[in-house]
Amino acid sequence: MATHQFTDKTKVFMLVFLVILVIFFSWQGAVDDAARSYLNQSIKNAAITYGVTRLINAVVSVLQSLDISVVFVSVQIGDFLTPLHDTVERFAEVMTFAIVSLTLQRVLIEIVEHSFFNVLLTLSGVGLCLAVFIKMYVPQAVRLFVTLLFVRFSLALVLMLNMTVDYVFLEHQIQQEHEVMSEAKQELDSTYKMVMEQGEKAEESQTEKKNQKQPDDAPSLAENIQTKPLAQANLASDTYVEQVTAGDSMWGSVAGFVSSMVDDVSDVTGSIADTTVEVVDNAVDKVSSFVVNPKDIVLNKFKELKVRTMPWIENFLTLMALFLLKTIFLPLLFWYALLKGVKLIWVKDWSKFNVEQTSAT
Repeated sequence: MATHQFTDKTKVFMLVFLVILVIFFSWQGAVDDAARSYLNQSIKNAAITYGVTRLINAVVSVLQSLDISVVFVSVQIGDFLTPLHDTVERFAEVMTFAIVSLTLQRVLIEIVEHSFFNVLLTLSGVGLCLAVFIKMYVPQAVRLFVTLLFVRFSLALVLMLNMTVDYVFLEHQIQQEHEVMSEAKQELDSTYKMVMEQGEKAEESQTEKKNQKQPDDAPSLAENIQTKPLAQANLASDTYVEQVTAGDSMWGSVAGFVSSMVDDVSDVTGSIADTTVEVVDNAVDKVSSFVVNPKDIVLNKFKELKVRTMPWIENFLTLMALFLLKTIFLPLLFWYALLKGVKLIWVKDWSKFNVEQTSAT
């Protein structure tokens, strides 16, 4: 049975060395710089994610309100995007809380690394060393030093632990979900552009239809129907008068007049029928190219979006959980663990500073 006991000088030397090391890191600021760098990068990534989320939300809102007229019924084909719209709204709110949490942590880092806290920690360390040397007020000096040490380094230590967990477990998964979100944004943007292009084409087609109407000085179809037979009849009447004046027989002139009238009416009727068929064919072609095809394109695109909506919702929910874990839950958990450790140090009896180690040989 061998007993190894630390002497008072050894214990004092170890304590002084630990205090000097802590004070050195406090003034040097390397831990604070690493924590600040991690926070700045996290805030930047969260802000980019929030911006992309808002853009997706805007596009989804437009597509969600899109109406298409089918026969005599107006159908709102974007109704299936309502769950995605609601999920994106909730995700944007979560990203707002995440950015606020990260910004608050950065502000706290700026506060605790101020020289005021470094001076307080240095004075408390010197006081602890003096208390150990004179063997008076050791418990109070230890508790004061540990409390200031917690205030000075707890947040930086929490961020370091959070950064480790993030790099080991969360970063890769967050990157994958970001890629899915980027694909969703590109798909929604392409759909939005397609819908806008079809709308512009529709307006251009309507303008062309108005411009292609007959000019005011050109006779309309109804005018042709009325004026052309009358003109032919007037011409035939003039011919009849001339023939009567020339001394032709009355019956022969009448027969010739009737025959010419029948021929003229047949020509006019055939012309009207041909013109009507041509107008109807042109109208059918324009309606087919202007209404049916764009609607088919839009409907097919929305069918594709409907299939992909559920995976996108799952993507946003996963990102929501990851950002909540990274920016709120893990920091609070690590901080709670450190606080528990400080409480244990406070309740420990520091009146006896002798330390004995016993080991069996």
